[in-house]
Amino acid sequence: MKLKGGNKNMRKTNRFVALLMALILVFSSAMSTAVFAEVNEDVVGTSFEATVGKLKAVGIMQGYPDGTFKPEGEITRAEFAKIAVTALGLADAAEISRGTTRFPDVYLNHWATGFINVAVNRGLIVGYPDGTFRPEGKLTNAEAVTILVRLVGLGPVVDKQGTWPANYIGAASNEGILKGVNVASSTNALRGLTAEMLMNTLTVQKWGATGYDNDGSVSYGKLWDGETPASKLTLLNDNLGINEIEGRLMAIDDEEVTIGNTDYDYVGAAADEAWLFLNMVDAWQNEDDEIIYVVATSKQFFDAIEVDADAEELTLVEADKDYDIASNVVVYIDGEREARADLEDNDYDYAKVVLNDDGDVVAISAYLWDDTLIVEETSGFDVIGFGGDELDVEDFAIVKAGKTISLDDLDEGDILYFNESAEYAVVYNRSVTGEIGRIFTTRIVVNGEDYEFSANFRYLDKDGDLVALDSDGAEQFKDADEDVTIFLNHAGDPVFITGDLGIAPTSSLYAYVTDVYTYAAARTGESMRGIDVVNQNGAKVSYDLKAADLDDGDNDLYAGDAADFDAQVKADLIIKLEIKEDATLKSVEVVDFGTTVTAGGATDPVKVSARFVGAYRLLSSAIIFDISEGTDADDIEVLVLKDADFDELLDADYYVNDKDEIVAIIVSDSDRESDVTEFTAIATKNAFELVGEDTWRLELIVDGKAKANYFTKADANIANASAVTAGQYLLVDINDSTNEITKVTVLLGTRVANGVVETRTTATSVIKLEANPVEFKLETGNVVDKTDSYKLKAIRDIAVGDTVDIIRVEDGSRFADYVVRTAKVGVTPVSSATYGLTNVANTITVEIVDEPAGTYVVRIGELAKTVVDTDQVIVGTDAPFDSIAPGTIVTANLYNLNDMTTVLATVTFVVTN
Repeated sequence: MKLKGGNKNMRKTNRFVALLMALILVFSSAMSTAVFAEVNEDVVGTSFEATVGKLKAVGIMQGYPDGTFKPEGEITRAEFAKIAVTALGLADAAEISRGTTRFPDVYLNHWATGFINVAVNRGLIVGYPDGTFRPEGKLTNAEAVTILVRLVGLGPVVDKQGTWPANYIGAASNEGILKGVNVASSTNALRGLTAEMLMNTLTVQKWGATGYDNDGSVSYGKLWDGETPASKLTLLNDNLGINEIEGRLMAIDDEEVTIGNTDYDYVGAAADEAWLFLNMVDAWQNEDDEIIYVVATSKQFFDAIEVDADAEELTLVEADKDYDIASNVVVYIDGEREARADLEDNDYDYAKVVLNDDGDVVAISAYLWDDTLIVEETSGFDVIGFGGDELDVEDFAIVKAGKTISLDDLDEGDILYFNESAEYAVVYNRSVTGEIGRIFTTRIVVNGEDYEFSANFRYLDKDGDLVALDSDGAEQFKDADEDVTIFLNHAGDPVFITGDLGIAPTSSLYAYVTDVYTYAAARTGESMRGIDVVNQNGAKVSYDLKAADLDDGDNDLYAGDAADFDAQVKADLIIKLEIKEDATLKSVEVVDFGTTVTAGGATDPVKVSARFVGAYRLLSSAIIFDISEGTDADDIEVLVLKDADFDELLDADYYVNDKDEIVAIIVSDSDRESDVTEFTAIATKNAFELVGEDTWRLELIVDGKAKANYFTKADANIANASAVTAGQYLLVDINDSTNEITKVTVLLGTRVANGVVETRTTATSVIKLEANPVEFKLETGNVVDKTDSYKLKAIRDIAVGDTVDIIRVEDGSRFADYVVRTAKVGVTPVSSATYGLTNVANTITVEIVDEPAGTYVVRIGELAKTVVDTDQVIVGTDAPFDSIAPGTIVTANLYNLNDMTTVLATVTFVVTN
């Protein structure tokens, strides 16, 4: 094990505290009833588990395609015909017997015809008096018992005794078919209980004809195999060819199982050696001498143990029970076979203890632990613990509650005990919760119980370091006046304590610096330093620091003075911030730069799943600051590496802690697919620039939705954005996450057809234009009326004679995204004029082309001024706009004085000094 030092932040400590407080007690003993065929998920841990596993192993009852068995589900008569015929070993015969049956309600193509035919021919099923079979009818318990009794050959005998179903139920009870099962004959059979009856049936001795009576009638009796000594014949051994083997399991893997001293080929489902090891087992062997199924039959416990001086008795420490040790006990210590004498007068941290039917210990597998690790995360084959511990478990067996678990099954906060040389680890989360009572120099009292301080009794301090608990640490917990949780090992010794520490909390955050600047405080004139960051929570935060505080020789704010701060803290790097409870800044630390990996460089792109980048360990908890969309705060996406929605980091800078672990990454490029959707859009206003933000706002109709504002950065991808004018038809790429436009293209002629409507069919959304042979079909229902302020309409609102533009889905297509009315039939347009308002440095320039007669007005709020083409109005200077103060956001609209409701042009900007 590699033990490494280093600090963890309080945020991690608090998260860990909350996690462990939720863990519950796991008990140490268990009965060995679990099986390890691929048992259906909904019977695992139930009384049906072993039975279902066995029936599945021999193909009699497999369950459903979704992986369930549905033990409370009912069974149809067709399903049970298949089950019964398969139990006889006649599934192949059923396959060649498919086709017509004697029952009129069983159709020729019914899936169960072959099974029904075999079941009828074998006398298992006779149908109903009306001649039907009712294949989808629900099987009753009386019918199930009848068929099972007939399966073992007792039908001819029972038919002569009493009345149905009492005669069959009595016979089933006598033969053991109903052993452990309590059902009512008139109710529908349930799958779980029926499986139990069927399992009993497989091991009941078969009946058959044994000769003739004096009157010439056939006599019946129990069947034997004719060997010496004779063995009873059952469905299991005679029909299914299964031999039952009992013995102690010494080893099992995917190919071989050792029972006693004999090795067998193993072809069953994956088995759990940790659970089965040293147990007495019931194994099923097929006709090829292969083991197809194994189930443990012993009672076993998992606990710390104490062995007496003569190795004649042991104590389960947690259970507080004593057991005699058998003279022929099988002993393993730390994974190696040992003699009984090696147990004498020894204590073990953990042991698997197996009992025989007399309650004596017949097998022990005991371990001493090297250390304990509190799981934070896994990386590859490494388990990384809180406090910096890590363990390579590539070849380990990891066990929880006696059963093997995978590395992926480890949860954050699990307490992992391990023996590194034996490559064995156990998860055990037993705990007690309560208030700390008295604190002594050597122990604390919780819930009236004493817990001794030791090097193995640890906690996470405020820095996230895993340290031994002492009276000072205990006082911190007590000062918090909250419950604590103490985790105990199998021997009851404390290994970890968690709860609130009674100290002023701080939190540590990694952050990406977007700007650093110097200024003078407005009131005092003090020299100040400002830092703008995006922190690991995605928050945009600004902090102000006094240069005098930085120059204070005893300052905890930064490891250096103001000059050092100015030289080292820069934009576009990672810093670590310590934040006080009142959200003020406690300290700033520049995080060490590790390495850069650039696409096309000497190093291949880094996979998110990688364990190392160069010499540095890549933590799955590393914080990613994704600047691929830009370095402005609004452009930066923050996420955790393990949650990344991409596979490879193409261009990235990696930042590390003092343990050479990568804790933060600045990503400039990855293989993430762009989440951008292309839309056809209609501009309803001219584009205008937001002053000082390098951003353009477009008012658009997109995807047939009412006009709304969209924003786009003024970069090369959207060079057309600034030139967008009202009425233009566009293709726009919109980021699905940010709703920001990333590309603008003006649609050209072949995508747009225009003309006068000749015909319009509402039912089929088809429009034909005069002098155009194409019948255009509107696919989307998007109808826009330019003559009515770009309002959304329906196709029924378009009249014959209207002038329209049709925006096709593709060049030359007859299918349309939009129908746009540009003129109403019978209405003469007021003008074909075009209008514009532009702003430069508070100066509005008016543009009126092909103006009709009339007076025009520029209006800002309630203030208005008449204008003509090329007039310029200076806001903040010219009356009546001279009253508008700098910093005010204004929207100027152009109107025709005869129509003060229709906005002809508009511009929005911030008035500057």
